[in-house]
Parts: sequence; structure tokens; C-alpha cells
Amino acid sequence: MIDLKPFYQNPINEVLSKPWSRGGYTFATDGRIAIRVPEIESVPDNPNAPDVMKIWPKEPGEYIALPENIPPVTVDPCPWCCDYEKDAVCEECNGTGFIEKAEFVRVGPTLYSNIYLNMIKDLPSLKFGSRVVKKGDRRPTPAIFKFDGGEGLLMPIFE
Repeated sequence: MIDLKPFYQNPINEVLSKPWSRGGYTFATDGRIAIRVPEIESVPDNPNAPDVMKIWPKEPGEYIALPENIPPVTVDPCPWCCDYEKDAVCEECNGTGFIEKAEFVRVGPTLYSNIYLNMIKDLPSLKFGSRVVKKGDRRPTPAIFKFDGGEGLLMPIFE
């Protein structure tokens, strides 16, 4: 079984700060990437968690290979930490003093963050179904990826 923590450790809100089980699956998401695996009995439901299945595509589109040259994740000093008082924890970097620097990588017709592509590139038997994102899309369709033991969604970058 894969470690779910990387998929929810930096959530966009507190509701997503832990995995939950629902409908036979256990989900983890930070709001940008989501993963589901067969239900883990020790992980309870979270009634405040979103219904991720509403955005889960029925068809993955065409499966394509990820590029071999995905840039590694680099970090920069956090520019926001200086705005916090001595005892406060910066919300941007969670008190580490560093933030990950994203680079955009084209996978098929669409751009994705190297941060998330690096998270999934070594998943066993990965298949990636890229989506086309059109300029002006207000509700882009996430890419679906499958691997031995589960599947996930990854939001694209708007061009």
C-alpha cells in the first residue's frame, strides 16, 4: 500500500488535512491532487470532506507516458515568513522557512506542476490520462491516473 500522507500534507484548507473513507474507498487530497485506494478500515469518513466522486471522470481519455525529464522539486526561502510574529507559524510554509518552487511541465496537450508529477511518477504501473484544457475553461477536468493499488486526479495548470 502506498503512503497517503504526501497527498494531504499541505491542504488548501483544514477539512482536507486528513484522509477519509467513503463508498468503498479511502481518499486523500490537498485540493490540487487527489488519490483513492480501496477502503482502509481504520480510516473513518469525514462528513465535512467533499464528494470527490462528483468530479471523478468516468473516462480517462488517452493514456500517455509522463515525460522522462520532469524537473526535480526545488525550494526557495519563504518570502512570507518575515510578516509573522515571533511565535506565529507561517501559513505558506508551515514554519519550515521554505516553499517548493513549481515548474510547469507539458504532458500531452496540457501543463501540470512538476511538484505533483514528481509525487506520482514512481507509482507502480502508472498510467496517466491527460486532459485538454481550453483557454477560458472555468471548470477544467482533472487528469486521471491509475496505478497498482489505486487511482488519482491531478488538476492542470491554466495557460
